Amino acid sequence: MVKVLALNFKNLPVRRLGLFQSTRNEIVREVNGLHSSKDRVLKFHQITQNNKPFIIVDKAQSVAILYSQGQLQKTVPVGVGRTGGDSLNTVTYDFKNNIFGTTGLTTPSGQFSLKPVGNNCVNRSSYQRSNRINAVLLDGVQHPADYAINSSLALHQIPNEEMASRLSLFSVSGRRGMSTGCINFKPKDYEELMKGVDAKTPVYILPEECGNTLEIVTAPNSRLWFRTNYANPEQNNIFELAMNKYFKKG
Repeated sequence: MVKVLALNFKNLPVRRLGLFQSTRNEIVREVNGLHSSKDRVLKFHQITQNNKPFIIVDKAQSVAILYSQGQLQKTVPVGVGRTGGDSLNTVTYDFKNNIFGTTGLTTPSGQFSLKPVGNNCVNRSSYQRSNRINAVLLDGVQHPADYAINSSLALHQIPNEEMASRLSLFSVSGRRGMSTGCINFKPKDYEELMKGVDAKTPVYILPEECGNTLEIVTAPNSRLWFRTNYANPEQNNIFELAMNKYFKKG
């Protein structure tokens, strides 16, 4: 098994770059050689000896799993997009926070990270639709239009105005579709999970469509990064457009 502690290749001297590229290629082969997307994420963190916290969201089972120090720390139930699937989703709002446009109501799959807001943010940032609930936005490849409109993917507690109806869905086992794409938590579970993470903690959302997988690739910024490999060529084309926009804006 390949082990490496650092994966930032941008500032390496030329004489060492070839060695790190070889190591990087070995990591890609070993990780992508595993069958399940979840196993690939866990193997990547094992190989790189990255003991920082990360979250895996399993949409099919509707759970969020927190890992830290290489160990499972906590599993909590969640709600996900009303529509099953992994396609990139966008939801737009008017100035009164009313939904006026959607393309799917799905929760996209892929690698994201908790997005800082202000100086602190992880457990006190406000969600765009409401300042009455706790939430944290996710930074990552979303729908191509998301970079020009008011649309965001987030982890957040159940909105207050929908607390009763969505809480009732938590009695259902398996997939719990309830949101326009964001990942919903019971308020107490959200607060507890956020105590174990920090700004920019990775969040891996596993694919749920048959044939779709997370695979590790070298991103345009030269970092190893998990992307969704779609079985549907059209979805792959949309993703490529969104990916290019995302890394260009970064």
